[in-house]
Amino acid sequence: MKALYDHAYHHPGVTYLVGLMLLFAIARQLPFLYGYLVVFLLTILADATVTGAISPVPMDSNAYTVLSVVFIILGDFRYFLLAERVTRPGDSLSRTLLFSAPVTMIMPLSTGIMTRTLSFMADTRVLYIVYESAMVVLVLGLEYLRFGKRPVDSNVKRWVREVSWLFAVLYFGWAFSDVLILMGIEVGHLLRIVPNVLYYGAFLVVVFVRAPASMRSLS
Repeated sequence: MKALYDHAYHHPGVTYLVGLMLLFAIARQLPFLYGYLVVFLLTILADATVTGAISPVPMDSNAYTVLSVVFIILGDFRYFLLAERVTRPGDSLSRTLLFSAPVTMIMPLSTGIMTRTLSFMADTRVLYIVYESAMVVLVLGLEYLRFGKRPVDSNVKRWVREVSWLFAVLYFGWAFSDVLILMGIEVGHLLRIVPNVLYYGAFLVVVFVRAPASMRSLS
């Protein structure tokens, strides 16, 4: 009985579960932009804590690997969810998720299959470069072929274009840095700081600061 009482599923597990459920319930009562910012600010802070230099999770553990993948998926999801939602403001959130959730999984599933079938993908740095380069193409392709062609306010189009290019640029920055690292050029590690800052620090700030007034009341 004591082992059950002492188990992490009980504490802090229940606290985290209830807290997250309450957070999402509160977020759903806010206009979309503010609910989005609240949820993904918490997500990116959790990501930085778990995958950063002060992580309480050992880097060589299975838990760290799983959590890293989960946070990569959530980090990509925040872009696809935003771009789809604000360019189709008449759609329900559930309909938005029918596009944004599957498209988020394209690259994780594709690279997962590639690592099991292509020997050169066993190199983690090569995996990073393939993923990051493909994300640049996917983001800009969707912005040009899908999001940018929708009949929405010009200010919304401008905002989505800015957010899309920011997301594509930070992924390009990672890919370029990783190519240098793969070539043995150590400055690549230093250059990687720039896309890291854009991803963890600047993205949500740009989303908030550059959002048009019409988005501040979108439910």
